Amino acid sequence: MTTWHQLTRAAPVANTIVTLAEAKTQLRVTHSDEDDFILRLIKVAQAQIDGPDGAGIAAVQCQWRLSLDAFPAVIRLPLNPVRSILSITYDNGSVQTLSPTAYTLDKDRSPAIIAPAYGTSWPTSRAIPGAVKITFEAGYDATPEDLKQAALLLISHYYDRREATGEKAAELPFGVTAVLGRYRPLA
Repeated sequence: MTTWHQLTRAAPVANTIVTLAEAKTQLRVTHSDEDDFILRLIKVAQAQIDGPDGAGIAAVQCQWRLSLDAFPAVIRLPLNPVRSILSITYDNGSVQTLSPTAYTLDKDRSPAIIAPAYGTSWPTSRAIPGAVKITFEAGYDATPEDLKQAALLLISHYYDRREATGEKAAELPFGVTAVLGRYRPLA
């Protein structure tokens, strides 16, 4: 049986990988004329790194919700690093919340996995889309410096290439792909 899933933010992101001041220092911009543009570039760079649509890295702390159609044997959380499980709910005719003693979290793996507690199995859920929902927190206490540098390289890359051209888009700087490769969750 295929278990489809959807990962969404359960709460808005409170901060960014880099600040406006850090980005302006990287770009050697001393005026405020382009602050709105640079703030947009920070968001674009963060989108390429942070979350499942980026590199699969939770670069900043945020709450996420993984929605599954059923319980698989083990649940793989597609972001690193996972901090904690806030809740696991399932629909078996009414919405139930699993006790934290009913499962284990191995956040030392990549990706982190959730499995039933030793000697138990997952409860039965209804066969409906989104029957199982896992709310968890992921992200670093402080974004690692190399991820910040990758974001700053992306911001510089986009700042220097702000005009659309008919040519093939330039590849991302090697430094960015090298850093992100170290943090991506394994399949």
